[in-house]
Amino acid sequence: MQSALQRLASERPELTEQIDQLASLIARASLEAEDFRERIDLAEAHLLRALAFPERIEVLKKARAQTNGSIEQASSRARRLSRRFHRGVVLRNSLGLPSFW
Repeated sequence: MQSALQRLASERPELTEQIDQLASLIARASLEAEDFRERIDLAEAHLLRALAFPERIEVLKKARAQTNGSIEQASSRARRLSRRFHRGVVLRNSLGLPSFW
């Protein structure tokens, strides 16, 4: 994950400060599976917030389009997890990050 973030920082200089802060947070976290998933969610949220507003809105619109209609009958927790998953996929694709860090 660290190498992917460093590559992104070199490609997108406007995200360098946020990526450095994120890397320090990740380095302090433990390596348990549950913590790893939380670190990925944290990384995606940080990167999404660091994007310029128009780019962020575009990512959110694409993610919403992927989840509309297919999960109407799911529980609220399932809908939230689906939105988070699709938002992460669209974000990673737009930034050119690998699917599994």
